[in-house]
Amino acid sequence: MGCVSIIAGFTINQSVTYNDSWAFVRGTVIDIETEKPTFTVEFSPVYNGFWDAEHILQLLKFIVAKHLEE
Repeated sequence: MGCVSIIAGFTINQSVTYNDSWAFVRGTVIDIETEKPTFTVEFSPVYNGFWDAEHILQLLKFIVAKHLEE
């Protein structure tokens, strides 16, 4: 059984400013080699770029570090 996970962060607005709202999405595909793979999607809460800046930065660092390990 194969499993592929994708984690992405994005802003709600098209241009990035310090007060944008941020959300993170994780998509996982399991049983990718089978005839009927399964794709699940998980959404994070929406974070305010001004009030939640430290938490957003921690999440981005985690995502980058995880991909550097691969």
